Amino acid sequence: QAAQPSMPFKTLSSLYLEDKKEHNKRITYETKKNRIDKWILPYFESRPVDAISAADIRKWQADLKKAENANGEPLSPGYLQNLVMELSSVFNFAVKFYGLSVNPCRIAGNTVGKKQKSLNFWTKEEFDRFIETFEPDSPYYTAFMLLYYCGMRIGELEALTPADIDLGAGSITINKTYHLINGEGIITSPKTQKANRTILIPPFLVEIIRKYEKRIYGLTPSARLFIASHSTYARQLEDHIKMAGVKRIRLHDLRHSHASLLIELGF
Repeated sequence: QAAQPSMPFKTLSSLYLEDKKEHNKRITYETKKNRIDKWILPYFESRPVDAISAADIRKWQADLKKAENANGEPLSPGYLQNLVMELSSVFNFAVKFYGLSVNPCRIAGNTVGKKQKSLNFWTKEEFDRFIETFEPDSPYYTAFMLLYYCGMRIGELEALTPADIDLGAGSITINKTYHLINGEGIITSPKTQKANRTILIPPFLVEIIRKYEKRIYGLTPSARLFIASHSTYARQLEDHIKMAGVKRIRLHDLRHSHASLLIELGF
């Protein structure tokens, strides 16, 4: 325990991921594994852990700034920060459990910049212009109405079943979320404990959901109501933003738009 760990970085990263697999959700584990396999291991793989210096970390960060994603674009500041934090977590793991005296990432600091925390959202007028570009019997019309008026995350929408919706009481229970991991659809508990909640919905939304459910042949209480992929919803959002002539936002920004709506209504 007192000796500096001279194991190759690849061995340390395997131990780190094995630990995360036992104690984190699968989606969290897969995200960490992808970051390490793609952006960290190729650089440090065979280096002894105790031989990696702060100068090595800064050189790695400099190379990351020049790297490109699958679309040939520079990595975003947010993603770069996530990679730096991931590597630091691996070294913290070595400090805590394998006798490494110091985390070199702490000395190197962050030279790639930090993600800019800013909220982007639509006003109700902007959302109305957007939703009017859909036919009312489109499944995407119902999906985007739920995202905006309920403030749920896209994974929570994708996990919804008829059993989660009480049309008589006008409520939706959120108790799970959907992820696509390595081509496999996975249902897990929500992102946080507080995400388990019951959402009250207005009468007009009750009617929209009732009509939507009637259009689905052979619908069972446990069937997923919204089966399109995350990328399909994102593409629909992008296409109809252009049709409506409103400012560009992300899927998750509909959740921010919902919060804005609540504030506007006096909550």
